[in-house]
Amino acid sequence: MFIPSVFTPNADGINDFWDIYNIQLYEPGVSVKIFNRWGQRVYENKNNEYSNDLWDGVNMKGRDVEIATYYYVIEVDIDSNQKKYTGYVVVKR
Repeated sequence: MFIPSVFTPNADGINDFWDIYNIQLYEPGVSVKIFNRWGQRVYENKNNEYSNDLWDGVNMKGRDVEIATYYYVIEVDIDSNQKKYTGYVVVKR
């Protein structure tokens, strides 16, 4: 699994979604949460699948997020063992 550290959701058709490569290998059983610098959740995937619900830089209220650094928590269930990945992703427009 490769987790990109930047994406550009500017509707130009290139890199518009935060596409975590090979995450579908761990589905179902994937939880992706994105937080702003104040710890407020701005995105959470649904149905324990991320590959069908990629983050497009829009918050949970349907508004574009600001250009900034966001923090993620990704939890995957591997053979009944929970593995957690944390880090940051930069949104540029």
